[in-house]
Amino acid sequence: MPDPAPSADEVHAFFAHLSGAHLAGYPDRAGGDRLAGIFRSQRMTPVERDQAWHVFACIHPWDLPGLLSAGGMSVFEVARAIHLSKTLRPEVIAWINLFGAPPDDNA
Repeated sequence: MPDPAPSADEVHAFFAHLSGAHLAGYPDRAGGDRLAGIFRSQRMTPVERDQAWHVFACIHPWDLPGLLSAGGMSVFEVARAIHLSKTLRPEVIAWINLFGAPPDDNA
């Protein structure tokens, strides 16, 4: 049986943790709800992109799976956030690549 989706409070708490841990001192930093929205956004403003980039630049590898569980994000949403934030950190890229599959014509 799949794990139940996290509650709104759990999602808020997870992203509030990321904001506090990785954006401390950032002027006008996003709180938990706003950061969750940035990570799910289809487009990011330059400030949003910078905040997401900072989180991915500093996130502990053991917190990455939390984006899927406690953060309630899909693999697609995480991959999009990595792409939109222009994150190139090897640990983050290696982790998201774990979910990759060859294109249908190369399977």
